[in-house]
Amino acid sequence: MNRLVRTAGVVVLALLAEHANAAVTEDTINASYYRSDVAALEALRKELDVSGPVDATLAGYLDWRLASVLVGNGDEKAADAALERGQRTLEALVAKEPDNAEAWALLSGTLGMRIGIQPMTRGLRYGRSANRAMNKALELEPGNPRVLLIDGIGKLNTPSMFGGSRKTAMQQFDAALAAIRANGPGRYSWGEADVHVWRGIAERYARNRDAARAAFDRALEIVPNYEWARYLRDRLDTV
Repeated sequence: MNRLVRTAGVVVLALLAEHANAAVTEDTINASYYRSDVAALEALRKELDVSGPVDATLAGYLDWRLASVLVGNGDEKAADAALERGQRTLEALVAKEPDNAEAWALLSGTLGMRIGIQPMTRGLRYGRSANRAMNKALELEPGNPRVLLIDGIGKLNTPSMFGGSRKTAMQQFDAALAAIRANGPGRYSWGEADVHVWRGIAERYARNRDAARAAFDRALEIVPNYEWARYLRDRLDTV
């Protein structure tokens, strides 16, 4: 094989890898997540693995989203495998990019979900690391709505004796919405609908069903095929 043919082959392979990676974006991840489509999310994750150097930010985000759907489906074993993979990816990413606020926040959220799966054995193991990761994210970008969202989720799901607070969670959700409004809807391709869902969950915990329903309805206005938002809204009268 002459040098020209070899060079052309390398260029073609590089272009193919670039094209394959381009198919995995925040938007394609979001579309699959909002449909609660586990198969599509797993296919996207496999595509990241085989199509060239892994985009660590997308990989960590994808594993967090995939695990969220799997937990909702009751498959905690598969969810934990995705979270463990995401944890490794995000830990390597923040070591390489210590100023990446969203990576720190996703790491905190990933560790928080792993604690939620096995709270008795993992609270002490991962609790401090999750808190440190979130504190770093808030230090770097205190007005980032995605950081505020993930912090609010953590505060809502953590027992008060370990620093959780429903009141603080709601404050973070409200701050996230204010930040999204200030930056315009085009700045962030995910986050706004999720904030409304989590506000709805917080309102449901407080037995404010009308406020919870309004929050879920708002999430569905933003993302009409948000299956989890629809499921939560439709079950409000049964909980």
